[in-house]
Formats: sequence, structure tokens, C-alpha cells
Amino acid sequence: MPILCPSPEPSNGERVPSPELSNGKRAPSPEVSNGKRAPSPEVSNGKRAPSPEVSNGKRAPSPEVSNGRRVPSPEPSNGNCAPSPEPSNGRRVPSPEPSNANCAPSPEPTVTVPLHRNRATLKLWNKYRISNIPSLIFLDATTGKVVCRNGLLVIRDDPEGLEFPWGPKPFREVIAGPLLRNNGQSLESSSLEGSHVGVYFSAHWCPPCRSLTRVLVESYRKIKEAGQNFEIIFVSADRSEESFKQYFSEMPWLAVPYTDEARRSRLNRLYGIQDSEDDGESEAAKQLIQPIAEKIIAKYKAKEEEAPLLFFVAGEDDMTDSLRDYTNLPEAAPLLTILDMSARAKYVMDVEEITPAIVEAFVNDFLAEKLKPEPI
Repeated sequence: MPILCPSPEPSNGERVPSPELSNGKRAPSPEVSNGKRAPSPEVSNGKRAPSPEVSNGKRAPSPEVSNGRRVPSPEPSNGNCAPSPEPSNGRRVPSPEPSNANCAPSPEPTVTVPLHRNRATLKLWNKYRISNIPSLIFLDATTGKVVCRNGLLVIRDDPEGLEFPWGPKPFREVIAGPLLRNNGQSLESSSLEGSHVGVYFSAHWCPPCRSLTRVLVESYRKIKEAGQNFEIIFVSADRSEESFKQYFSEMPWLAVPYTDEARRSRLNRLYGIQDSEDDGESEAAKQLIQPIAEKIIAKYKAKEEEAPLLFFVAGEDDMTDSLRDYTNLPEAAPLLTILDMSARAKYVMDVEEITPAIVEAFVNDFLAEKLKPEPI
């Protein structure tokens, strides 16, 4: 097979044309005596020399390299950002101030803990019970006391700072307004003065929530039958009003109207409830699948065999989106899936509600080779 050799070096900034044959075809590349590509003629020390100067308006050569590092480009004269100078002590020297407003650095209005102070950072995370990011809390700078734990909701609900300084408000002020019963009746929150009140944050999409609701209904009825001055207020985290109505129809207590999103959000903020469906769903799914995963893993461990499945819960993130796209999974949620990447096969169960019994049956059918694979 012919091997391509480099074209001869130009002498005037233009490429020298390959020699023509007498029949109008390009001459073949010269043969190489050792079966390898001939070295470029301009290389003398194992490194390619810079391109020659160009005098016809074409690209200028790259700067010379003298000590293994590239010499910085000269200072621009057209108003563009200047290059960062070379480091002298292993750390990057900050770039000089730009000459125009187009490349001005973003201002840094916040105070940060230096990265090397890991212990101090860890203490702050532990002190304020930070478990995920982004998280935003507001403090009293003098005492360090938390003024507001769920700052993300505050900024979302009050972006103009009309309620600043966002300190906690009394429950009666936050709950103020009409409350509903599932038969359509309405009453004012002021009628609860002097009562023992439970605030129930829940959602129909959360399996542990539905399990708790059944138990809570029985307890609520017994307490009411005993003549106690007791009430529960349901604060929904459902995805739609239809789901809210379906779930609320099982409850004998009161609820904040689903359409009153501002009041539901203020109650979440008051009690530090993370208003994140994905976090709640992921945790619920973990609680559902964990016992089944442990059972399968223990079974194969007792036989000193490797478990045939790895279990994980996929949330809403870039990695999950990429996995869905790659395997062409449906966008349904919840979705129960087994992926056999080595066989390029998938097994999908699209059900309205995932229960422990459904998961266990699905896994057992897969292990018994009863499921029909779909190609990835």
C-alpha cells in the first residue's frame, strides 16, 4: 500500500505543487526503504520546527518553544482579552485587567471558605445538617442561629426580597386562609385555634406515604372518636390537581387547596421540607427496592456466587437522561427496568404503581428467564 510522504517545504509561503506526470496524473509518493513513513524534512531534534513566515496574508507561525513551554502570545492590540502570563512558581498568575468591558471578570460578592480548609467546611456541613447541594440557609451572623433553613424556596418564591429578612413566621400567619374537606366543604383556618394540629406533608406518588396514610387514617378516627380536639392538615406535593384529589379522597381530615401553591410553599419553608419530587421519589424507591436487593445478594453470597444483578435507583440527572437515550427507554415514571448491557438487551415493566411484590416478581421472572428481552 502506498504511504503518503510530506509535501516539500514551500519557499514563498505557498505549497509547492506535486510534480505532474506526462499523462496529467499526480506522481506517486516516493518509496520508503524501511516500510515506515519518511520523517518530515524540517524535523531535526524530534520536534517539528515552527511553520515559516507567511507574507501573503496567511496564518503566522506558532511561537518558538525554548524550554518545553510555549512562549505566551504577544499582547493583543485589538481590544480582545489578553492571554494569561506564564506561571513562575507552579501557580497561575492572575490575568491582567482587560482593556475593554467585554472580557471583564464576573464580580464575586460572596465570602467563601478556602478549599484547603476541609475540616472547617465539614464542620459547617455537620452543624447545619447539609446533606445535598445546592443548599442555602440564612443565619443570624451574631448568634449563628438559623433564621431560614430552606433558602432555595425563599429565593424562588420571593425573588425581589419583599419578605426580607425571611425569618420564621407564626404558624397561624402561614396557614391563614380557607381549608378544604374532601366532600367540598371549606372552613377558615382560624377555627383551629386551641386545637392540636398535625401538618401532613405527603404525595400520592410516594409509596411509603400511601402506606403511612392508611395507618394515619385509623389513628385519626380513633382520636376523634375519643373526643379529642385534634385535626390534621394535608399539604400536598402531588404533581397535578387530579392526583391531589384522588389522594385526598382517602383522607378524612383537612387540606390546603392544591391551587394555593404559595401557602403550600410557605409551609414547606416553615418546617424545612425539601420541596423536591425527585429527592422524595428516589428515597421512596430506595426504601422499596432495598429489602429485595439485600435478599437476592444474600442468597447468592450464601452459595459463594456473585449476584447476577446490581440494583440502583435512577433520578432526574444528566447521567440518567443519557442512559435513557442510549437504551431507548420510555419516558414513563415510575419505570422498572433490567438492563443487560453485555447482551444489548432490556426488560421493561411500565406500571402505574411499583410495589415490593411487583419488583420481586419481575426480578424472579428475569432470573428464571421468563421475560422476553427487547433489543437496546
